[in-house]
Amino acid sequence: MKVITLIAIFILITGALVIFLPEIAGMNQPAEFLSSSLNQVGDLSAQVGIKDVASLAYDTSLSIKPDNYDSLEEKGDILASSGKHLEALTVYTKTLEQNPNNLAVMKKKSDVLKTLGRTEESRDLLLKIAYAQPADMSDQLTIVQSSISSGQYTQAIHKTDEILKNQPNNPDVWELRGDAYIGLATANSSLMNQLSVLQTGSRADSDDVHDVLNKNQAFSDGIQSYRQALELDPMRSTDLSQKIFTNLQGFDIMIQSGDLL
Repeated sequence: MKVITLIAIFILITGALVIFLPEIAGMNQPAEFLSSSLNQVGDLSAQVGIKDVASLAYDTSLSIKPDNYDSLEEKGDILASSGKHLEALTVYTKTLEQNPNNLAVMKKKSDVLKTLGRTEESRDLLLKIAYAQPADMSDQLTIVQSSISSGQYTQAIHKTDEILKNQPNNPDVWELRGDAYIGLATANSSLMNQLSVLQTGSRADSDDVHDVLNKNQAFSDGIQSYRQALELDPMRSTDLSQKIFTNLQGFDIMIQSGDLL
C-alpha cells in the first residue's frame, strides 16, 4: 500500500510540474517530460512487482509520446514476464519497426518466439544478432555452419566472403564456402531435374554428368572453393570427395569426385 501511495504522489507531483513549471524540468516540451516521468513510474512499479501499474504507466507514456522506444520495450518485458507472449511479440515487433538495429530487443523477441514454439524464426533472429556483432573466428565459423544447416546458403556465402577478405588463406572458410555453394546447387530443382533425366534408362555417361554440373554456376563455384581449400590443405581430399557424393546421393549416377576436384 505504501508503494502505491508513493507512486500516486509521484504522479501528482509530476503532473503539477508539467502543468505549472515545465521549465523546472529543464525541458521546453511538457509532453516529453511527462512521457519520461511516466516511464520512470513504470520502471519503479515493475521493480517492486506491480505489473498492472507498470503496464498502465507505459501505455499512458506511449499515448503521450508514441515514439518512446523505452516505454515500448519495457511494456513488452512486462507482457512477456506475465506470460502474455503473443502480446509481447507484437510489442517487440513494433519496437523493432521503429528501431531496427536494437539487438537487445531482437534477443527478447527471439526468446518469445522460442517460447511460442516458433523455433525457426527464433533461430533466424539469433543468426541476425550474431552477424551484427563482432566475434572471434570460431564463432564466425559456427554462424556459417548454422546458416548452412538451416538452408540459408546465400547468407552463408556472404558471410564466408566477408571472412575471406581478412582470412584469405583459411582452408576451413573455403571449405564452408564450398559447402554453401554445393548446398545451393543441389537445392536447385532445375539442376536435380537434369540429373534425373540423365539417370533414366541406360546408365548415364560420366562426361554428360560433368557437363551438366559444370554448367551450374553454384556447383562450379562450390568446386572452385573446395579446390582452394585443397590447395591450402591437401589432406582434405577424401573428406571433400565424400561431401560431393553425399550431396548427390539418391542418384544412380556415380561420379568420381576426384575428377571434379
